[in-house]
Amino acid sequence: MWQTILAELGRQDVTITKAELERLQQALRIFVYGGGRSGLALRGLAMRLMQLGKTAYVVGETTTPAIQAGDLLLVASASGTTTGTVNIAKAARQADADVWLLTCGC
Repeated sequence: MWQTILAELGRQDVTITKAELERLQQALRIFVYGGGRSGLALRGLAMRLMQLGKTAYVVGETTTPAIQAGDLLLVASASGTTTGTVNIAKAARQADADVWLLTCGC
């Protein structure tokens, strides 16, 4: 089992450019959304971002404000086509926020 997990992780092609890291740093507020395990991982990321001094929110929580221009939404979807995730991303774009999709492209 562990060999399978390590092999899958080894096949991942993750690239984050310096410009993308700067955008993450410049975001006024960072919002995260994902279902299942992806959502759980993004909740952990939101907590870590807050520990680093960023303002971060989990979409759907009762205290999460409305997203707006200058904000960044990180969404995760294995297929990139999950209906709820796509709808939240569309709403964020309509509010003029930036949207990053984390996907495996399966």
